Amino acid sequence: MTLETSTRRSLRSVTPQAVPTSTDPDAPRCLQRFLALARGQWELDRDHLIPVTLPPPLHRAPAIRLVRAIGEVLRAPSAEAARQAARDDSAHSNSRPIESSADALTDPPGGALRLIDGCGFVLARNPLIIRVPFVAVLPAAAEVVDGLVEEPPTIAIEVMAWKQDRLDLGRRVEQYIAAGVSVVWIVDGIQDVLYVFRSGRRGRVLERQAVLVERHLLPNFCCPLSNVFVQRRREPLAA
Repeated sequence: MTLETSTRRSLRSVTPQAVPTSTDPDAPRCLQRFLALARGQWELDRDHLIPVTLPPPLHRAPAIRLVRAIGEVLRAPSAEAARQAARDDSAHSNSRPIESSADALTDPPGGALRLIDGCGFVLARNPLIIRVPFVAVLPAAAEVVDGLVEEPPTIAIEVMAWKQDRLDLGRRVEQYIAAGVSVVWIVDGIQDVLYVFRSGRRGRVLERQAVLVERHLLPNFCCPLSNVFVQRRREPLAA
């Protein structure tokens, strides 16, 4: 069995479920230790402090392209703002208003969203679990205090690296989903695949020829993964 096949099977077999909790009397002390450290550089899993390591450039480049595609959608005028602009234009015109393309747009059901990186999300209080995704999509109204957000992100985006522990990655997915994260995307820039996880469903694998859509959370988002996993040119062998 190849590394690619074993990796896909191990991740795809993960069915996110609630992570068992237990009473931890040292949780406040752990949180104080965590807050004393540099923001966004450490995670906390129960009583274990875990350093956050940035994936190598080759691994994170596809994730950056995906984030840029999301950013373009989030920066676009919202459907309600576009509809209001169309109404304002028609109010100042004596002619019958032309049907606006804004009527075809929709806003996310939870309201406006934004992107953030280098931020810790409190996924559980007892035991204390704080995770720092590579990038997260969260409600625009969510408050960031001391580098932490008290609510789970809407979308968590992670990057898979060669030396990353697959069991640890599966645990992260379970913790995200148990905390209420709607969807988790794991970008594998080596195998050029994207893993998609949702609550109560087995992981899905999207390959380079697929198109990533998120109709419920990002209604106007449509991203061909060929734009994310750009084929790398092979250098000619020396004669």
